[in-house]
Amino acid sequence: MTFTASNGLMVERHEDDRIVVFEGSAIPVMRTYKASVHVDALREFFQHEKDEHLGRWRSSADPRWTAVRRDKFAYFQCEDGIRSFNIHLDREATLNAWNDDLRAIAREYIAAHPEPKPWHDAKPGEVWLLNIDHKNAANEVAWQVATSTEFSRLGLAINKRDERITAARRIWPEVS
Repeated sequence: MTFTASNGLMVERHEDDRIVVFEGSAIPVMRTYKASVHVDALREFFQHEKDEHLGRWRSSADPRWTAVRRDKFAYFQCEDGIRSFNIHLDREATLNAWNDDLRAIAREYIAAHPEPKPWHDAKPGEVWLLNIDHKNAANEVAWQVATSTEFSRLGLAINKRDERITAARRIWPEVS
């Protein structure tokens, strides 16, 4: 697992439980971890590891706030143990119940967890009509799924998760 701390240092845990810290290049830092920047990077790494294990997200804007998703809700908790709030992920209006700071944290969560699109699961060999950059339906063009990650057409390729794809529908094999 590799983790980038907020101070730019990269922390990597190897299968043999070694932890290596990289400072701006692929060459590991070879010194003791007494410097506060290394200690801070390691502290954040272990916090990140714990968050992953518990299935929670942590705000980078305000790391005191964490969130977990349950069905269509996101539940937020401040580490002070007192403040909390929740939002319904399909209803933008639920954000309006909270102050600007909490809305910003909720929007950060939503941006970090985009809903998967149907074409993200397209299988090699299928053919999809893609709408790229919000063009109208008359401009949809057929693309074949070439690999597990790309559509291709006439020698061109586009990643299935490319944000320019704004809509898509499978045309072959026909959807039953």
